[in-house]
Amino acid sequence: MDFLLQLILILIFATIFGEFFQRLNQPSVVGEIIAGILLGIFFVPLESIKEMANLGILFLLFLAGTEIDVRDLMDVGWQSSYTAIFGLVLPFFFGSIASYFIWKNILLSLFVGTAFTATSIGVTVKTLMDMDRLDTIVGRTIIGSAIIDDILGISLLGIVSSLSLGNVSISKTFLNTLIGIFFIIIILYTGIKTINIIATHMNKLLLVEGTFMIFVILALILAFFAEKIGLNMIIGSFVAGIIIGKVADHHLLGKVSAISRGFFIPIFFAFVGMSTHLGLSYQNLDLIFLFLIVASLSKILGGGIGSLIGGISIKESLVIGIGMIPRTEIALAVITVGSGLGIISPEIFSALVITFAFTVFITPILLSFSYRNL
Repeated sequence: MDFLLQLILILIFATIFGEFFQRLNQPSVVGEIIAGILLGIFFVPLESIKEMANLGILFLLFLAGTEIDVRDLMDVGWQSSYTAIFGLVLPFFFGSIASYFIWKNILLSLFVGTAFTATSIGVTVKTLMDMDRLDTIVGRTIIGSAIIDDILGISLLGIVSSLSLGNVSISKTFLNTLIGIFFIIIILYTGIKTINIIATHMNKLLLVEGTFMIFVILALILAFFAEKIGLNMIIGSFVAGIIIGKVADHHLLGKVSAISRGFFIPIFFAFVGMSTHLGLSYQNLDLIFLFLIVASLSKILGGGIGSLIGGISIKESLVIGIGMIPRTEIALAVITVGSGLGIISPEIFSALVITFAFTVFITPILLSFSYRNL
């Protein structure tokens, strides 16, 4: 199918279903994912659509970063740390144990457990933004812990991959973790210190939308370097958003929001839906159900317990745990590595992909319900 035709259909369906769910007082992201699932029945997204979806999640986290004050993020540093640690340990433990009982394969179990650890905050961020709850203690704790989760999850993938090859380098893994932490701290510190000076010079530009272009370029550059040092690229984009949010006015942020919400972000969520090939694992529905229960409850328990230890209320801790449920980028990367090493079979791979898609689908609904009961 032609690229433009796919793009037109994705935008039309995402808009219709997003509007429909918004009118039902549900996050528009649910409608956009359903639109993708329906479209996925009729055609497979082109590689170019996938690349646009990657831009979509970059813009989503960039936009989310502009709404976060770094001082507020630091205020929940301990809560985020506890949430991230418990939200990683419990999913890894329960995912590994459940897999081992089924297949009695240690390496396979470790890969499944690792895939359950990292949180994908794209869906949660969009849902919280729709509900105007992103800049709250719940929103900041989820984002902070998800960033830590990504770093720890990638480090865990390095260990498990090395185990499968019979070559574990603890020192290298520890070094990569430190590099990730220092990357975020140094970029945030230097960026916030220098962005006002940069913004002053940008105001002198004669180029139409020159300031907007430079901000987007900065987000892409930081995403590029984040990926090169082993982090997820969305972390770099999110950090760029935090920095730029310090100086961007409402007019400029409105332009970022328009191109993000009105074009790139719906493509990303529709693509997630289109990647959900329900027919691939119809015969493994029991396995998918087990994976979904373990993946969801372990994150709710882990994130909730960590938040409680960090001093957050029981009800808010439950919301945080729910917000940690989604798995996409890092989780899919983990099982792709496992598949490439011949450890994860095509059947298990398909079941995990569908499981992760369901975690993306159920989170906005659970978040919306739980917030109404706070």
